[in-house]
Amino acid sequence: MVKLRSAILRIVAYVSFAMLSLLFAALATFPYAALADRMKAEAESFGYTVRFGSLGPGLLSLRATNVTIATLQDIGNPPAPLKIDSITVGPSVFPLGLALNLKAFGGKASAAIGGVLGTTMTFVAKDLDFEKGNFSGFTGVTANGVLNAEADFSSPVGVTHEAFLQRLSGTIAVSGKDIAIAGGKIRVTIPIFGPEPVPFDLPALSVGAVQGSAKAVNGLISIEALRSTSADLETQGSGTIVLGPRIAYSDTHLTFRLKFSPQGKEKVGALGAALEHLPKDRADPSWSTASISGYLGQPKFQ
Repeated sequence: MVKLRSAILRIVAYVSFAMLSLLFAALATFPYAALADRMKAEAESFGYTVRFGSLGPGLLSLRATNVTIATLQDIGNPPAPLKIDSITVGPSVFPLGLALNLKAFGGKASAAIGGVLGTTMTFVAKDLDFEKGNFSGFTGVTANGVLNAEADFSSPVGVTHEAFLQRLSGTIAVSGKDIAIAGGKIRVTIPIFGPEPVPFDLPALSVGAVQGSAKAVNGLISIEALRSTSADLETQGSGTIVLGPRIAYSDTHLTFRLKFSPQGKEKVGALGAALEHLPKDRADPSWSTASISGYLGQPKFQ
């Protein structure tokens, strides 16, 4: 009996050693440069450039550190890139495919991509801090606060890269805490200032708690609920976003109800003149209404 047990243990040890040796050999000889080139090509197909500080093996996974993501831009100087501390890619069981784990913006995010009959994607982000990861340099908006998000998407079989976003269906939920705009500059089209996009200095303004949910069907995102509450401002949002081949080319049709407190009106300064031209809500004139249309990358504010 003892001899049989020893024989079984030796067989298990040999098999385990062989499997580990094969795994380490695969990780050591894996074509990381080719993988990096493929990931860069995939990102470029969606309008972004990716750079890796390092790319190598992790625990049953691949790990990249000091990752930067920037937008491809044909005209003008591109914005500064987003910074991600690390990305780990490994196998996923549900759905059957790949699992991604990110450390960025002082928080964490995870995603799973795979599926047999089409593509299924899940995404969860926790405690993402707007003050970190060079969010201000990437967007032009200096902001504070913490954001959480969850998303669950699917896409049918045979969809090309060009049409991938336009065939997405699923749900999105976001929540934010202590969100505030500390400043920054954006380019928007405001009809009273002319037909061309103009640079606009953002005032320091508290947005407060944010809650939102949306549903997507074949690339059409319908906002079911979107609201924020702070001592400066209350907002309520609705509308649709039609996803384009790139996020920046998505067509927006959004409507917002805005209600500034007296101290909020003081903070917006010169913006108050434009706000006075906004139409009043018919049901409650203490609220103003505004709309955003055009491409997501170059919105028109009315």
